[in-house]
Amino acid sequence: MIYKGNRDMLATLYFVAVTTSACILAVLAVFTWTQRHRPGAWPMLMIVAGYGFAMMMHSISLFSETAEATLRFNMVAELAYVTHPVHVLWLALAYQQRNRRSIRIILPLYVIALAIAAVIWTDEYHGWFIADYSVRQFGQFSLLSRSLGWWYNITSIFALTIQVAAVGILVFGIRSTKGRLRQQLTLILVAIAIPLTTLFVLAGVDVAGADPIIRYPARMSAMIVTSFVLAYVFVRYQPLNLTPIALPLIFSEIPDPIIIVDADERITDLNQAACALKGTHEREAIGQSLAELYPELVGMDMEDDLPIVDTQGHTRYFSLTIRDLKRGQDKIGALYGLRDVTRRKHAEDQLRKDEAYLRSIVQTETAFVIRVNMAGEYTYVNQAFAEWCGYKPDDLLGTPVMDSIDLVDHYKSNQAGHAALGQPGYPVRVQLSKILADGSHRETMWEYLALTNGDGNIHEIQCMGFDITEQYELEQALKASEERLRTIIENIPIMIGFFDQTGRFEFINRHWVETLGWTLEELSAYDEPLAAFYPDADYRQRVLDSMLAPKPGWRDFETLTKSGKTITTSWVNVRLSDGRTIGIGEDVTELRKAQLREMELKLERERRHLLTTFFQNAAHEFRTPLATISSGAYLMSRSDDPEYRTQKTEQITAQVQRITRLVDSLLLMTRLESNDALAIHPVDLRGVLRSVCAKAEKVCTRNHDLHCDIAPDLPAIMGDANYLSDALQQIIDNACRLTPDGGKIDVKATSGDACIQIEIGDSGPGISEEMLPRIFETFWRQDTAHSTPGFGLGLPIAQKIIERHGGKITVESEEGQGTTVRVCLPIAPQV
Repeated sequence: MIYKGNRDMLATLYFVAVTTSACILAVLAVFTWTQRHRPGAWPMLMIVAGYGFAMMMHSISLFSETAEATLRFNMVAELAYVTHPVHVLWLALAYQQRNRRSIRIILPLYVIALAIAAVIWTDEYHGWFIADYSVRQFGQFSLLSRSLGWWYNITSIFALTIQVAAVGILVFGIRSTKGRLRQQLTLILVAIAIPLTTLFVLAGVDVAGADPIIRYPARMSAMIVTSFVLAYVFVRYQPLNLTPIALPLIFSEIPDPIIIVDADERITDLNQAACALKGTHEREAIGQSLAELYPELVGMDMEDDLPIVDTQGHTRYFSLTIRDLKRGQDKIGALYGLRDVTRRKHAEDQLRKDEAYLRSIVQTETAFVIRVNMAGEYTYVNQAFAEWCGYKPDDLLGTPVMDSIDLVDHYKSNQAGHAALGQPGYPVRVQLSKILADGSHRETMWEYLALTNGDGNIHEIQCMGFDITEQYELEQALKASEERLRTIIENIPIMIGFFDQTGRFEFINRHWVETLGWTLEELSAYDEPLAAFYPDADYRQRVLDSMLAPKPGWRDFETLTKSGKTITTSWVNVRLSDGRTIGIGEDVTELRKAQLREMELKLERERRHLLTTFFQNAAHEFRTPLATISSGAYLMSRSDDPEYRTQKTEQITAQVQRITRLVDSLLLMTRLESNDALAIHPVDLRGVLRSVCAKAEKVCTRNHDLHCDIAPDLPAIMGDANYLSDALQQIIDNACRLTPDGGKIDVKATSGDACIQIEIGDSGPGISEEMLPRIFETFWRQDTAHSTPGFGLGLPIAQKIIERHGGKITVESEEGQGTTVRVCLPIAPQV
């Protein structure tokens, strides 16, 4: 229901306030839109646009013709009031440079604000926000009067909570900043606090039950003040323009001291670096005389390396810049700028020291250092070069460089100089023959380096050189030696090749090619070059192993030539320190054939000699028993005496037994020479020795003292019992034959760790030292007159049997002292 009243003046003022605020906020919104790329512009735009939107809705509601229309426009204006706290919080976060976090905070709050606004817009269905309302008519204006429901309290709590948080953030920002930024934040806080305070006042009006129409003067005042405060902030402090904020910050944070004084040389401002230099505070320094705090600056013009002692007593150097501050033509002050050049000063001092040090090194350096200008004249020579040339340094300065270079090397020097000029900063090496003061020539090695000045133009060439005469002469001698060696290698009638660790050839001489037919290029085409000479892989590996063997030695190989002919080659390989190998070989096919023929002839001669010796010894050995047999038979045929015939029969039988033993020895030697197989079994050597000793007691018939000492714990050995018995029997038979009547023969057997030791000693005549090495020769006998029985086969037979059993036989003898034969037989392993 629309009520008529007499408060036309209040309604008119309300309309003017709303319209004025809407216009101001609209202008601010347009301005903010033009500055939308600046930090904080978007939340500020949303604040002024929201205020302007609310004011516009209130202006329209004043001219509504129906109560429902007035209510609807006021309800739409609530959208600005609900979202306004979110915009304020967004602005506070933006000023605190929390843009990344603000997105995660603002978006949920916007969702909540829109949900609250949706409940308000649908209030006609549930009445939560406005319990009752009426519209009063003041002239042509319609003002809404309403009683608020419980949802209004929810909305107020939401708005108050967010705005209090925003106020807290801004208060914290004000405390942590200063200067123009602090002033901006303070005024923005005031603009935010006015609606917040109004909200609290309206809440008090509702609680007191006052006339709701009082809301309009309060809201009108808040709108006008807020609009003008925001307009003042925008015009006076330019919150979206960072330059006024940045300039004080830049001035404060510049690392170089800056001091501003007035016309009377009193300090009006200075930055943190200037305060730190003298250990003072900004508040204490402002107003002091420049001469009191910075006496070093008084009366100084702009200059470098101004020394100032800091609070720690260290001397620092500054570059001073002075700028007058003027208003029109009048000087109102000055700005002193100090740039810290302490490090540069120290670096320059160190550079001067280093330069002096390097100059002293160059002067005393044994290397030659000279500089030449673009006209080819000396501009600098060090002491070493001048003394080497036989001049004084001043005598060479300004003289042409080419005068001291051999004429034949002028071209090389010019070429090196042009190359250095074409690549400034890169050295070019050249070897030159220099002429000394005494007219002698010396070989030198130089490095030319083009030097540039500050503008990049080349102004000199620096040359550093050494006397390499001795090295040059050595190299020439080495080249001559290498040439001679190459000539020898190429013409020597021996195959010579160099190959790497894998067997690939790096060099072969001419005789190699002539002998084997393969060139180095043809061998390089093979993945395995040795396959050309040795097709069989196993045989080729043996050759390669020989080539890479650590110790050199001549070895023969059957080598295939390119023509398909197989020849015999003999090689020796020498390993070099770098891992390569030199192979030296020759074709020994004809030589090996000649050696084979010679060996065959030698073997034939040896065979004939052995046969002749055998027949001679056999004839001699058989002659005596046969003569005895023949004479005995003849005498038996002439005698009828039974005793005499019996005696002759016994003599004939003894001689037949002697011949039988000789034949048995020959057969045994033949079997041993033909490697007759042994019947290997465990052998009880104690039993064998006892059997041999028993036989020896019957053989030794000349009153010999035969003593056998056999250890009872002899272990078994692996062998052929018959052969071992023959070997031991041969040794004891020798002792019995050679020991004179009444002599002593000792047989002793003991067990050691790895073998059984058998010693057979006699008291016979012994063997001379010069004859001792021949005792194991076949058919050899010390008794060259053959006055004693034997065939020279006993010890050779024993040696062959013992060695075939893995044993060892040695003989110790001294002429006139008897002989000792030692036999060592390995013990059978335990199973």
